[in-house]
Amino acid sequence: MTRRQIMNNKIIIETSARHIHLRQADLETLFGEGYELTKKKDLSQPGQFACVEKVKVVGPRGEKAMSVLGPVRDYTQIELALTDARSLGLEAPVRGSGDLAGSGACKLVGPKGEVELTEGVIAAKRHIHFSPEDAEAMGIKDRQIVKVEVETKGGSSDNRNARLELQQTMDYSLEGEHLFGKLQMDWGASYARASEDRPEERYFNLKQKDISLDVVNAGTRFPYVTNLINTREGEWEVDALTNSNQKIHEDDAKFHLNFELPLASGLYGNKLKFGAKYVRKSKTKDIEAYDYKDAYGETNTDYLNHLAYQVRDGYMPGAQYKGTDFVKKEYLGDMNFASMEGERLWEESSGNYDATESVTSAYVRFDQNLGKRHQLVLGLRMEATNLKYSGWNWLKPADGDESLEPTGERKNNYVNFLPSVLYKFDVNDDLKLRASFTETLARPKYSALVPNVALDLDDEEIVIGNPDLTPTISYNFDLSADYYFKSIGLVSAGLFYKRIDDFIVDQRTRGGYPGYEDVNFKITQAVNGGDADLFGVELAYQRDFGFIAPALKCVGFYGNYTYTYTNVKNFNFEGRENETGLSLPGSPEHTANLSLYFEKKGFNLRLSYNYASAFIDEMGEHAELDRYYDAVNYMDLNAGYTFGKKVKCTVYAEATNLLNQPLRYYQGTEERTMQAEYYGVKANAGIKVSF
Repeated sequence: MTRRQIMNNKIIIETSARHIHLRQADLETLFGEGYELTKKKDLSQPGQFACVEKVKVVGPRGEKAMSVLGPVRDYTQIELALTDARSLGLEAPVRGSGDLAGSGACKLVGPKGEVELTEGVIAAKRHIHFSPEDAEAMGIKDRQIVKVEVETKGGSSDNRNARLELQQTMDYSLEGEHLFGKLQMDWGASYARASEDRPEERYFNLKQKDISLDVVNAGTRFPYVTNLINTREGEWEVDALTNSNQKIHEDDAKFHLNFELPLASGLYGNKLKFGAKYVRKSKTKDIEAYDYKDAYGETNTDYLNHLAYQVRDGYMPGAQYKGTDFVKKEYLGDMNFASMEGERLWEESSGNYDATESVTSAYVRFDQNLGKRHQLVLGLRMEATNLKYSGWNWLKPADGDESLEPTGERKNNYVNFLPSVLYKFDVNDDLKLRASFTETLARPKYSALVPNVALDLDDEEIVIGNPDLTPTISYNFDLSADYYFKSIGLVSAGLFYKRIDDFIVDQRTRGGYPGYEDVNFKITQAVNGGDADLFGVELAYQRDFGFIAPALKCVGFYGNYTYTYTNVKNFNFEGRENETGLSLPGSPEHTANLSLYFEKKGFNLRLSYNYASAFIDEMGEHAELDRYYDAVNYMDLNAGYTFGKKVKCTVYAEATNLLNQPLRYYQGTEERTMQAEYYGVKANAGIKVSF
């Protein structure tokens, strides 16, 4: 077989980041004696199928429900994404399937019992499934290392009218596990680098003064302008013709060392865990932009020969919104800026920065069994944060040239001690109770800490960095109960309270800037807005309808609902210090997710609904100027049918955003629309064939 023959065989690339394979003994412990897996749908790998059954994977830091794949195997294996492993506090070495010696440990919880695994948790090594026939035809042997080429469609080299982002990532990791008598040790080191280049990003702006606009329905949620703007008539002039190049790169280095020492066994067994971790992140943003309007000529009207109407039929907001002609992207893309003399846009570079953040942490944890049904977990974590930032300020003196001035290097260091307590009580095999207290922190984002002033003169906006931001500290109290039905399904309820100190929110004000005192800029700065109390209730229900009648086992329902009440205290916005009744920014009062599904004999149908109420996104000088993210209602429908044995065919169709939910912001009250973006219903249909 020639290389060309091999390359012409296409392989379906799939992801399977999280699932569980069970041996029969563990399956019966989790679901009951003599239990058999229920097929949900066939997988592309012949003989393998996804199951209705789910099992909860429990780690030191949390738990996650994961799907079971059939048929049963000779061993139990949990395959996680590395991000899942980190969030659960589990070790998941990168291994091939079945290579479980020295792999990670965890606990599995099912409706009828629990299984403690000393090994079996892995992150699946990249691999390809071949049928014996395909492997023989392509000259591939089992365990052979091969090169996979992924076919990507992109623009041609002469397509200068499309701005393509070049994104690159690089990741190295090294891990090890050791056993010194009863003392277990694991360690790991990794380095990652990511970059993004945005070359030749161009904008062509036209303006005309003194155009009279007629606005109607100004008191409704969606006001609009009735005028038809004609770019071929009137006194138009070139306002801006810009070309920019932006580069962003980020480095991420990590190292961790963990120990586990069993101290006692039996009903009152216990163990000690301790370790340390070091994380260092650095990020650089560099943008350089030039304006060529003077070189093009403010009165140049050549663009009139290159206009096009670019509003498509069926414009979703409605026919009352008038469109106009725009300069063609082909005209803009074909411009030769190398032959023009541009003016440096210093304000665009004022957002450049260098940032470094390092966190050194250590923890100790003690697990104590208090008989058969009780468990207590105590933990303490120390985190030392070191920040170093530098940026640029844009200067525009009244009688001089504009320029950038370095802000100098700003540092900020702080140490936090974060305790945690978890109590678990298994009332019986079906009812589980949990109570916990944790202290957590959330650090400010990079861009908010940069000590700079980023000015956008065209939009009359200024963003000011705040290197004095402190992290948000949260004290969390949680109480939950899970009840597992005799048939497959569960109902859970939880209460939670959080005391939040120094929450971070974007503050918007109005004002001038040196050199532009007559411009009323919209000024945005992230600040520690105050403290808040948060109370909430969580409810969840999941079950198929087989308990009503065996014929309804193929129909199921899943739903959850969260109610959250928040109250802001110690609000420190100037002029609003005594304001009461404020809600915590970024926290919707109501959220709900519902799903109704039908799955039988290769056919599956699922209807999903998601809701979140409106919440404050940014806060202004007055409550009337607060920006809200409007409530959302999303509904999606998915259907598919899979048939065939050796050659599997799947006919599928899906429709998302059935309610045509817009992205919408409003100011003060919901009638004052600030921004509304429609995306419409997206529909896909097709056929997938697996050999």
